[in-house]
Amino acid sequence: MNSRPRLECGESYARIPLRKASRIVRADALETAWADVPPPQRWSFVLGNPPFAGAKHQTPAQPAQVRRIAAPGGSGGTPDCVAAWFAGAAACIREGAAEIRFVATNSIAQGEQTGRLWPVLLERHGMEISFAHRAFAWVSEARGQAHVHVVTVGLRRQGRPGPKRLFSYAGVHEVVRHPQRTPATEPEETARRAISPYLLDASRPRNPRLAVREASRPLNGLPRPVIGSKRINGGHYVFTASERERFLAEEPGAEGFRRPHVGGREFLAGMHRWILAPHDAPSAVLGTLPKVAERVAAVRAYRLPSPSAPTKALADRPTAFHVRVIPSNPSLIVPGVGSERPVYGPISWMEPPEIPSDAATVLDGAPSALVGPLMSAMHMSWLRLVGGRLENRYRSSISLVYNAFPLPPGSQAAPASLGSMGDAILHARAEHPEASLSDLYDPTLMPTRLRATHRRLDQAVDRLYRRAGFASDRERAEQLLALYERKADPPTDSSGPEERRHRTASRGKQGRSR
Repeated sequence: MNSRPRLECGESYARIPLRKASRIVRADALETAWADVPPPQRWSFVLGNPPFAGAKHQTPAQPAQVRRIAAPGGSGGTPDCVAAWFAGAAACIREGAAEIRFVATNSIAQGEQTGRLWPVLLERHGMEISFAHRAFAWVSEARGQAHVHVVTVGLRRQGRPGPKRLFSYAGVHEVVRHPQRTPATEPEETARRAISPYLLDASRPRNPRLAVREASRPLNGLPRPVIGSKRINGGHYVFTASERERFLAEEPGAEGFRRPHVGGREFLAGMHRWILAPHDAPSAVLGTLPKVAERVAAVRAYRLPSPSAPTKALADRPTAFHVRVIPSNPSLIVPGVGSERPVYGPISWMEPPEIPSDAATVLDGAPSALVGPLMSAMHMSWLRLVGGRLENRYRSSISLVYNAFPLPPGSQAAPASLGSMGDAILHARAEHPEASLSDLYDPTLMPTRLRATHRRLDQAVDRLYRRAGFASDRERAEQLLALYERKADPPTDSSGPEERRHRTASRGKQGRSR
């Protein structure tokens, strides 16, 4: 690595052996006073590559550390470890340091974490984003070859002079092996008046610090969705196709109490699973089905030792699901977690007697016109913007993705023509019955007719939002963020109270004049 500066700058640097001693502190950075090593007045930059541990991969001590230092507020989950480094550096930079530059998980700029971390940085600590590289795939040169999606963000105190530079890659799957090497695709650099917490152009929203907040109900007038059935059964009621056949061979009387079971994984991979629904069986019938009774007893034994009081109480009703969602009408199903490289977020219809799992979102009796917008590139742009990720797979969310999705201006429902386009997509999928949805929506394997049908739908949906359409997903995301602000009108605002009162009064006058 020491030879890299020579290759880049054309000069030779004699770095080894070390002639000048440096002060090196070996300690937990989250338990050390940064201002003491050395004082911020002597800093030029804070650079770092903190642990990328997300909430589910943190040690028992790390969540408390992160919440104590970042103090994100809210009742959601714990932010990634990197959030504590941002907050710690921002607290010090107010005392004299010039700029923060961090490589970070891309999750800091998407999902629910965005709404908790960035108000801390931009409002409490008075920071602004000076530059940002939007998400790209990073392949480490260290042993272990970590493959992660990252962003690079620069922060400085608000009001400092200098341009704000935004770097965008052709796709988040471009690989950058080392920052000094030429990436597979060079980023597009643009100058912006402001950069938002989502690492987008923030010149259109009134509040450039805007972050999408979780909504308990749809802000767009769409039907309310629900999460599928939550079993808490230890797997004793769920069967693969082969397990189902063996079970029915031993207990043929259970045939009437098993249902097709659909979750996100089954939906995308084309897998077939089945679930036993003992709540459908009268007690007198259950007494004649010993193999079913064994499963019921196993579920009770699984629930009893649980540390969760509701689960322990549910042990007294072992034939019941914790949450039972069994649609009686054709319903739209949306997987909670998508594939790693999706072209679109695939949705489809499910029919009774299928039982959805809690790994999927269900819209019972949804209008067919809703299919088009939810299948469009516009909705996929919103999912990428606010949905977050589980590992490298996109994660949908009712409160952030669906409830907050902005519909086209002046509309409360999608035109009926979009429903027929959605049907055309379903027909194009049906031409490949042997392929799973993951296969059909792979960027390199997507069938030509299916891709062309999606593009026609995209053009129709795009024109509802802007007559000229959009040149990129980034443009779509910027438009959606501006529309969201108008609809949700979040309480945070970069202007002062006088400006807000003037703007409100002006809108009232315009409305009366019209």
